[in-house]
Amino acid sequence: MKTIIGPIDTVRQICSRQQYHPGDAYRMTVHCLSVPCDEGTLLFHTLTGELCLLEAGETAAQLEQALVERRFMVPDGFDDQAYALELRKILSLLHPTTGKRTSFTILTTTDCNARCFYCYELGCRRITMSDTVARDTADYIARVSGGEDVKLSWFGGEPLFNARAIDVICERLTQRGVTYSSSIVSNGYLFDEAAAERAERLWRLQSAQITVDGTKERYQKTKAFIYHDDCAYERVMRNIDNLLSHHVRVHVRLNMNRENADDLFRLSEELAERFKGKEGFSAYPVLLKEFVGKVGEFQTADEAVTRYFALQHRLSALGLFELPPLDHHAFFQRCMADNDACEVIHPDGKIGKCEHFDEADVIGSIDSDERDRALIAAWKEPVFVDACRSCPIQPRCLELKKCAWSQSGCTETVRRIRTEKLRERILIAYEGQKA
Repeated sequence: MKTIIGPIDTVRQICSRQQYHPGDAYRMTVHCLSVPCDEGTLLFHTLTGELCLLEAGETAAQLEQALVERRFMVPDGFDDQAYALELRKILSLLHPTTGKRTSFTILTTTDCNARCFYCYELGCRRITMSDTVARDTADYIARVSGGEDVKLSWFGGEPLFNARAIDVICERLTQRGVTYSSSIVSNGYLFDEAAAERAERLWRLQSAQITVDGTKERYQKTKAFIYHDDCAYERVMRNIDNLLSHHVRVHVRLNMNRENADDLFRLSEELAERFKGKEGFSAYPVLLKEFVGKVGEFQTADEAVTRYFALQHRLSALGLFELPPLDHHAFFQRCMADNDACEVIHPDGKIGKCEHFDEADVIGSIDSDERDRALIAAWKEPVFVDACRSCPIQPRCLELKKCAWSQSGCTETVRRIRTEKLRERILIAYEGQKA
């Protein structure tokens, strides 16, 4: 048995080698993913992060002591899930918060120039950030970040529908000597050459996520821009070029459902023809869920997983998609919502924990240091389903009870997609180490 990647340092410090008792009954841990490879079988421990290779001819029975010591095998009756959850609690205690807030998602407006049928903000009150609130927002960020570098994420609505607020915040932060960088989630319609130049120079924009839901005809119907522009699709394609030319990475998000799945394959060819080889461009699929609006979900998990990976693999073959490397760090947070260093600033200066705008879900405001501690704690409450007990990737997965994406817990489709992606990343990591 060969060690390809050792365990995560922080986990190794907590979990010493498991003692082996000859004659005791052992089984493989639930938290082991087995992946065939050209030299044998890869074993990846999703809790410890260790990756080992069982070479051809080797079996788990022959290597029982080594596998027990490395926690790939555990005693019969061992509660894998309880152990993983306890370890996660200890890891979170080892990463105490500093009290500084360094990551801010800023909603410049809840208004938008598109009318996507699946928008989860349909029916929300339209609020636009004023110059006064923008300046106060910058002052607040300068105060609570405590001299640390700051990451800003512009969100909406369509954040460029109120680009002035971005200008005001960035100018004020610059005046106050705050070091910042930013990213944006946008439909891309307003990113003309002037906006792209300002994004590079003033906003210090590093990346832009732009959703494209299909080829021209479907895109025009889905976005339903208020301008009644017959050339909106071409305009957004040009604007992507604008951003790339100003050294802003562009990640095109392909929202997939049953109705547009076939069209997204045609779109991937168009994107490759236009952007393949351009530095900073990528595209990736996302399965839409019913909570975001009336979308045609796939009727079975098999259909959803098959179509999803067919599109992902096509994007990969076209050179537009690359899986992120196998991460090697302890997992004890889900997202901005359960991270004390992150806050969401609403257009009126109120503060929330999730970018999915909800006026009722407010923990405080930029005008006060008072916070709703009960609500902050509620955002950290996980949700589990029965399948979690036997899920190999549970140590790397965390669903939050208040999150709209996971209020019902993890689904079979999500589990299968996440597991298969992890298998692919394990193989990539193995090939990289071998090379």
